[in-house]
Amino acid sequence: MVPAGNHGKYPSGLTSLLPLGIARWLGHPSHPSGPLGAVSRIGATNLRRTIIYCRCGPAENAADKEATVPNSVALTIHLLVQLTVVLGACRLAGALLGRLGQPQVVADMIAGFALGPVALGLLAPPVQQALFPRELELAGVTVAHPSAQILHVLGQLGVTLFMFLVGLSFDGAGAIRHLRSATTTAAASLAGPLLIGSLLGLALVGGALGVDGSDAGWFGPDTPGWQAAWFLGLAVAVSAFPVLARILEETGATRTTVGTVALACAATDDAVAWMMLAALMATAGAAAHLGVLAVAGGLAYVAVLVALRPLLRRLARWATEGGDTLRPAALGSVLVLLTACAATTEAIGLHAVFGAFVCGLVMPRELTAHLTGRIAPLTTTLLLPLFFASAGLRIVTDTLLDPRGWLVLVAVVLVAVLSKGGVSALVARWSGLSWSQSASVGALLNARGLMELVLIDVALRAGLIGPKLYTVLALMTMVTTFAAAPVFTLTRRHWPAATAPVPVDRVPAG
Repeated sequence: MVPAGNHGKYPSGLTSLLPLGIARWLGHPSHPSGPLGAVSRIGATNLRRTIIYCRCGPAENAADKEATVPNSVALTIHLLVQLTVVLGACRLAGALLGRLGQPQVVADMIAGFALGPVALGLLAPPVQQALFPRELELAGVTVAHPSAQILHVLGQLGVTLFMFLVGLSFDGAGAIRHLRSATTTAAASLAGPLLIGSLLGLALVGGALGVDGSDAGWFGPDTPGWQAAWFLGLAVAVSAFPVLARILEETGATRTTVGTVALACAATDDAVAWMMLAALMATAGAAAHLGVLAVAGGLAYVAVLVALRPLLRRLARWATEGGDTLRPAALGSVLVLLTACAATTEAIGLHAVFGAFVCGLVMPRELTAHLTGRIAPLTTTLLLPLFFASAGLRIVTDTLLDPRGWLVLVAVVLVAVLSKGGVSALVARWSGLSWSQSASVGALLNARGLMELVLIDVALRAGLIGPKLYTVLALMTMVTTFAAAPVFTLTRRHWPAATAPVPVDRVPAG
């Protein structure tokens, strides 16, 4: 329960809930001996508002009641505390889950979600609400808390950079070459989930499992049945290509037959799924002519980038004139192009991640190693954990308290596992792999990870789905991604003699 007199729906600061000693050190209004209190004593009016913002309990006068919006000092302190907590939780989760064979990105995802309502919010609601406030009341109107907005924007920046790296690492020629021996598996691993997931989407819209199709908590109020079916099909069809590649790299299986088939299928499936989502996004909640304009704008954007490839090759030659080194100015030039591409697709009605992904696709491959080495560490270590934390905040625990929510969750997990992992394994077996190899392929392709979280985040922002379905799909993502590494390790023990290695490019460890 929120303490009386608090200005927002949730406690809007940290010191209101911290132990007395820490409150004294920070300089709570009742303990002006701390560093913040010392600054306030020299007449910093804005910082005085910061301290009022951090307090809990009834305001002492009318002036205090009006000081409800945190200023830049309060937001900076709050963000730094959030960074400390999120990054610390990710390191701790990585140390613990690494012993179970989980890659760091899976640990980051679980840590981010654990800091939200689903774990910390259940164990210590006041602490979770103080660390990650979601809303604030201003003049009787509930608005998004500035702290939550900053966290969201930083997370979106991380996702945009990450999708650029995914596009940059995509080897189209290699995927086509490998698909010649895995065409059936690749097609089935996409078509099966699309079909079965779409049927589940239609069933949910129609009221199956007690779901009210008109409830905005499940689907957007303007989402027609065909869009709901299309999206749910995509949601179970996508694979966590970077997570999959990381598991293969850490286990030394990248160049095996299983690794080659799984990478080729995941890369192709994800590329097709993102293009299909772009088309769906263009028509989501928009009039027909706006959808046509968005699709036309997207096609024009792709055409312009393809036409710019000769200039990009010249950029690559200039950037790498020093041989194995990259000119310092080259990274800035690439980032200018990347942000312009992301802004363009966001402005025409698609999402920034589409622009970043396509920008990475058309980038000359001689820049892959240079750009990945400079962009990936900060992106995967700092920004993506913030995206996971922001994504975890959107989970609504009411869904888990409703028996219908559990029914839908079980149904979605079963459909996801059987349609993606099961179909992929059966077709891989039919294509000539052993049962153990086929099971490994199915386990790898069944991981969804960050790619799925980005997809459902895009859909939630666009109004395609509601918070209840977002919660179900996010939990499905955690279950299938967490299971990928142990199932792969278990089935790999029974592989037949390894075949000749096949070279496969590395991808960013996202």
